[in-house]
Amino acid sequence: MKKEHKIVEQIYAAQKNVLFADDFIRQYLPFIKSETASFLNHVSLEGLDDELGIAMLAFYEAMMDYRKEKGNFISFATTSIRNRLIDYYRKEKKHKGIVSLDHSIDEKQSSQCL
Repeated sequence: MKKEHKIVEQIYAAQKNVLFADDFIRQYLPFIKSETASFLNHVSLEGLDDELGIAMLAFYEAMMDYRKEKGNFISFATTSIRNRLIDYYRKEKKHKGIVSLDHSIDEKQSSQCL
């Protein structure tokens, strides 16, 4: 059995069963981390970097949207992850410098504002 054929079978099973989806994501977490690190040019820290969560969501969505006719899944997932991270950075760049009204300011910063 070809590896790609096995991946396709796993994806189709994951599309029908959330437990299979969780297992598939766990199995490919090193791949997701690698793609994220490649995009960031540094290793993403689990639980600290938004980018890893964004990449995991993109991988999940790629898995849910995948059809055999779309070609190789790994290439499809790579493109999905990169596109989602690019979108995230564009959105962040657009909002850079905007201060949230919910953001607390410590006393030192407060005195500098006056």
